[in-house]
Amino acid sequence: MELIRISLKSLVKLDDITLCLGYFDSLHLGHLTLIKKSMNLGKKVGVLTMDPNPSSFFIDNVKEINSIDDKIEILKEVGADYFIILETDRELLNISAERFVKDILIPLGVKNVVCGFDYHFGKDKQGDSDMLSYYEEFDTYVCDPIVDNEEKVSTTLIKSLLKDGNIKRVNKLLVISTYENWRDDLKLNQLLHFSITHHTGRQMVLMNNCSLHVKSILTKSKITDKRCLQ
Repeated sequence: MELIRISLKSLVKLDDITLCLGYFDSLHLGHLTLIKKSMNLGKKVGVLTMDPNPSSFFIDNVKEINSIDDKIEILKEVGADYFIILETDRELLNISAERFVKDILIPLGVKNVVCGFDYHFGKDKQGDSDMLSYYEEFDTYVCDPIVDNEEKVSTTLIKSLLKDGNIKRVNKLLVISTYENWRDDLKLNQLLHFSITHHTGRQMVLMNNCSLHVKSILTKSKITDKRCLQ
C-alpha cells in the first residue's frame, strides 16, 4: 500500500481509482463495507482521510480510536492500494462542498467514489452523497449502515461503548481490535447485510441482497464480498 500526503496546495493525480470517502477516525465494520465494495469495482482502491482531526480545531484534547499508524497497518491488512492523507488546515475547513469536489476529488483522477449514506463534506457539511451523484466525472456508490443490536455501527457508538467499559462489544465492531485482545471470528456475516445505492451520473440504481462475510484478520482468513445482485 502506498501512503500519500496531499493538501489543497499540493495534490497528486492517481488515474482511474475508486476512492472511499469518510473520516475513518476509527476503522470499524461500516468502513470495512465501503472498502470491500470498492474492491469489487475493478480499480485500485484509495482511502481518503484528514489529518489532523478536523475536530481538533474546535475541541481540545480530541482522542481518536485509531491513530494514523493504526490505520496504515489496518488498511495494509485489508488490502487498500492507497492511503491518502489530506492535510487539515483552516482553509480546508472553510471550502465549499463544490470546491471539495472540483479541487480535490476530480484532480485526484477519481472514477468511482464510495461513501456511507450519512457522509457529508465541505463547510457546514453542505455536501452529501446526493450532491456527489450529480457529477459526471465519476460514479457514486452509497452504502447503507451496518447495524448491531439495532444500533448503527459508528465511531460515536464505539466511543460510547468505551465510556461504558464494554470492551468486548468494541472489539466486535472494530476491523482490528485496538483494545484487550484481537477479536475472534464472531460470525460477522450475520451483521453485515446492507444495500447499496449506485449513482451513475444522474441515474440511480438500487442494488439489494448484498452480504459481506468477514473472517478474523487475526487468522489471516480472506475477506470476501459477494457482488450485489440487482
